[in-house]
Amino acid sequence: MTRFKRPDGPITLDVFLRFLEYEPNSGCWLWSRTVSADGYGNIGATDPVCGRRVNKKAHRVSWELHKGAVPAGLLVLHRCDTPPCCNPDHLWLGTDLDNALDKIAKGRAGVLMGEHSNLARLNADQVREIRAMAAISSLRELAAAFGVGVENVRAIVKRQSWKHLP
Repeated sequence: MTRFKRPDGPITLDVFLRFLEYEPNSGCWLWSRTVSADGYGNIGATDPVCGRRVNKKAHRVSWELHKGAVPAGLLVLHRCDTPPCCNPDHLWLGTDLDNALDKIAKGRAGVLMGEHSNLARLNADQVREIRAMAAISSLRELAAAFGVGVENVRAIVKRQSWKHLP
């Protein structure tokens, strides 16, 4: 790997592209230099406002070099879910909410479901039993038998909670 002297001025597209490795199968442009603990590329760049060197995320710099400034309040998000990727075709602009919804949709939210949640008062077997007994017992009886509220039992029976269970 050829070592490049860190540029003194702003990062140019030509210099930026030298710091990438191209992954042919996914089309990702992987940052080959310093990465943060969460895997995102870091690059020292000159801040145009104050003129000082600052650390920036490489994918954000890629967006700026290829597509222009990132509007205030927006993030540069990955379609490919590969943190070191800097391919502008894999990037999109979104809000914090867009980022959270994207994370949930792709199953990366870290949401603990069912008995894995520290809020759960029941386990999967008990939920299955409640659903099986719902045809012959009232919601109130089930709630008393399992030590939970009637609304909790209603949500279980209607599959509004514990949806992940068959």
